[in-house]
Amino acid sequence: DIAALCNLCAQDIGFLAVEYGEAGYEPHKGEDIFRNKYGDCKDQAILLVTMLREAGFSAWPLLIATDSYYNLNDDFPALLFNHCIAAVKVNDSVVFLDPTAETCSFGDLPPGDQDRKIFLVRDDGYQIMRTPFYPPEHNFLQNDVRIRVGADEGIGVEKTIVTRGFFDQSERYWLLYTPPQLVREAIEERIQDISIGAQLVNYTVENIEELGSPVELRYAFRGPEYFTTAGNLRIMPQLSSLDTSLVAKDSRVYPVYFNVLNTQDTTLAIDIPDGLSVKYIPQGIQEDSPWLKVLVEYRQEGNKIKFRQQVDSKRKVVTQGEYADFKVFLEGLAKRIKQRVVLETKR
Repeated sequence: DIAALCNLCAQDIGFLAVEYGEAGYEPHKGEDIFRNKYGDCKDQAILLVTMLREAGFSAWPLLIATDSYYNLNDDFPALLFNHCIAAVKVNDSVVFLDPTAETCSFGDLPPGDQDRKIFLVRDDGYQIMRTPFYPPEHNFLQNDVRIRVGADEGIGVEKTIVTRGFFDQSERYWLLYTPPQLVREAIEERIQDISIGAQLVNYTVENIEELGSPVELRYAFRGPEYFTTAGNLRIMPQLSSLDTSLVAKDSRVYPVYFNVLNTQDTTLAIDIPDGLSVKYIPQGIQEDSPWLKVLVEYRQEGNKIKFRQQVDSKRKVVTQGEYADFKVFLEGLAKRIKQRVVLETKR
């Protein structure tokens, strides 16, 4: 199984670069790398290619300049490579594999490996190819939040975070290599943004070591307050938001670059106690620009308020020429979505 072999190299073979003399250019033998359980990028790539070939697959090592280096130019011979990964033939397609990325699932690549020209070394020659740049839905972040507001206006909250692609790589890395106490402390800090004085009840993590299955982080907490009080009105925190720090400058000397395209989907359901009623609920918003597609929805179902925001990024680069339009769009949209749900106490 290709995925199992790739996962073995990524998870069981430690990355260690001792690049002096010939070792800086020539990989070690596959059996030595497997026996020692460590190697640099070219060692890990050679070991993976060796195992794949032993399993009957067509596989090759390849040289790549990651996005911190100059990209390969077909017409200019050069050794401007800083990384070595692998490729395997699956049916009629070539799938790229980076065995040094220990939290990257089969069929995925770290952002620095994406959309780069590569030098693939075949038995009978070479081939220049380009690695994929994945669509927004490949890099998926889902936040699902359930809030129950008590008669005293304190809250009980359950939150689930599910990740895929780039988000899965980073979330898995954080959860794998951060001591549990520090993870707990980080979550305890996050929940203070929702309710001042909130207390974490518990947290659980699923699929943390199962590459190919999305990481799921769940936690529950209680908070003594949630609303802003204005007389008999209760103003809910802003549910929808966009990061406008990207357009803080009046103009740009360089383009705005995004490592990946992504989809971020947030759903929220709030149970309101009998003593409160909805006075105002914002209208939904749908915007589809060259750079972002944004959906914001509010609705009331009985004593529940349901909210959803989905943002799809569509472009890898915002050029200097279109930055002014991008700034107007993003700032204008951020202002429109600043509306809040308003409740009032029943008399």
